[in-house]
Amino acid sequence: RKVFAGHPQLDVLLKASGLQGSQSPRRATRTLNVCLAITAESYLANRYDGHVVQARKFNELMGEFELADSSGNTVRMEPKNLADEFDLVDENDFRVMCEHRPEELSKRLESDPSAVLIGICMVHGGQIDSVELKDKLVPRYIESSKWSDWWSRARTAAKRCRNLNLEGRNPVTIVYHADGLTLEDELAAAANAAKTPLEKLAVLQQYVRDAKDRKLALSPAFTDSLMQGLAQQAASFQLKRPADALAAALAIDYAANLGIERPKADY
Repeated sequence: RKVFAGHPQLDVLLKASGLQGSQSPRRATRTLNVCLAITAESYLANRYDGHVVQARKFNELMGEFELADSSGNTVRMEPKNLADEFDLVDENDFRVMCEHRPEELSKRLESDPSAVLIGICMVHGGQIDSVELKDKLVPRYIESSKWSDWWSRARTAAKRCRNLNLEGRNPVTIVYHADGLTLEDELAAAANAAKTPLEKLAVLQQYVRDAKDRKLALSPAFTDSLMQGLAQQAASFQLKRPADALAAALAIDYAANLGIERPKADY
């Protein structure tokens, strides 16, 4: 009651959930969590077959929700059954766009491919690979002959989107992060895996390139550890591995010319 104070259907839904009766706590709380969050025009996707309905109103007299399917037909469900069968989903969920806003989906495929990628990832547990993505979009939404061009644009858009990350090469896996990833987060794994001077420099080059593309300022918190690592290699490799020491020193100069602050350590 404290959490949902002021909700107009609180008492009705609390009673319908059976939380204060014989209903199991798990089912009762799911009923409340789903139904109390429903507002007019909320979308809900069936947990078993994926079809989507849109909420219209709650009929207090009948004690049931009135919803509409993609054809505009009215569907009526009482709270427990609704919560058993449906999950609330975002309006940008791919299933929502396919069933309820197909014209908008067509426009977004052209104008905002990253939004489409996010919507598809939402359906697939947060990620999908490029092979599965193609199977889902071609030929129903994108002609086979236009796939390569669209995927190239979508990949570029994904790289610039803070909520998407691309992993692997063939196939590429598109990963969705609801709270967003910083560029530093995206490159953290590569930075940690970089061992040789050339590997460290490659990470720094990619960081500068991506930061420029996204119009972001460079973060010393990210570059310092790589530059310090290069300085340590330049110093420690001098006697036994002079070629690697030279490579590390040259990498520092190259990175500095890219706008990265030089390391504080001597080398």
